[in-house]
Amino acid sequence: MAQRVAASGNVATRATISGMLGDVNGDGIVSSVDMTALYNYLLNNDSSAIVNGDQDGDGIITSVDVTIVYNILLGN
Repeated sequence: MAQRVAASGNVATRATISGMLGDVNGDGIVSSVDMTALYNYLLNNDSSAIVNGDQDGDGIITSVDVTIVYNILLGN
């Protein structure tokens, strides 16, 4: 999957062509629904709502991806 990287100050953020960073379910917004989709995947292996789960681009969905979405929701 192609990636775009943008730097803001000393923080680099990544967004995929398929959606914005943090938008796990592909609905165009970052919300608690995205967190729920990640938790459901990690806890129940339910990938039905995952469109863009690998937030850090390492090829797997882990707690690091949850932390990225959590920080986006908090505005960090």
